[in-house]
Amino acid sequence: MKFFKLKNLPIIVFVLIVIGLFVNTFIKSKQCFQNAYYLVIDQVEDGGRGTEMLYSKGKQIILTPYDPVNIKMGDSISKDSCATYVYFYRKDSLGNYYEFTKLEPTYIYPRSWFCNE
Repeated sequence: MKFFKLKNLPIIVFVLIVIGLFVNTFIKSKQCFQNAYYLVIDQVEDGGRGTEMLYSKGKQIILTPYDPVNIKMGDSISKDSCATYVYFYRKDSLGNYYEFTKLEPTYIYPRSWFCNE
């Protein structure tokens, strides 16, 4: 028990924070991969670090393993449960949706950990 001295407290706190961040990312990635999304974005907020926080009907859409950028209000999201890609659609001047962008996940954990393939 010599390691648990007061001088080692910053190291212990740092390790616990890093472990907590990995667990949080794991849980949010699992939620994102297992959820299916077919909805229209009605609010976009700056999430910092060049990402955006997306909302539909007041509920935040968790896209942890993806980095959505350039998304606007009125864009549509399409993602099947356990799908690799998230598709974003945008309305043209005639009111028809077209595929605006397709996002691949930025993996930290293998998708097979969350979905049976």
